[in-house]
Amino acid sequence: MKSYTNLEQSKMLAEFLPIESADMHYIIVGTNEEPKHIVGLGEYIGILPSIPCWSLAALMELMPKHIKQEDGRIYKFYIFNDDGRVIQRWGCSYVAKDYHNRAEYLSDPTLKYPTNVYSGKYDNPVDSCYEMILKLNELKLI
Repeated sequence: MKSYTNLEQSKMLAEFLPIESADMHYIIVGTNEEPKHIVGLGEYIGILPSIPCWSLAALMELMPKHIKQEDGRIYKFYIFNDDGRVIQRWGCSYVAKDYHNRAEYLSDPTLKYPTNVYSGKYDNPVDSCYEMILKLNELKLI
């Protein structure tokens, strides 16, 4: 399973996330400018040109545990998968903290479940978290 952002995702995140939040780096060796290795922090950083890279753990650390929406309600972060399927699909969502009765939410269209802050479903959690971070940035929530 994928455990860190790919090169394209890493370049996009580096445009708006603090570089210090990355826990790995792609190292550029030679004049090709294509990364040849991925290393943890401290190894070669500052010695060779590099592109920051985020592991799943680093991505999850960046996400607020709770967000407050315009309706004044507090929403809690969840990462989930479609358990029991042959191919698991991963997603992220912010769900109302007071979400205790799903039937109530389904019967009342004024209640938000899920919020407008959720990712699509992907084959791995890294891609789902990546999309969520892009949305949170767009909404100015990170």
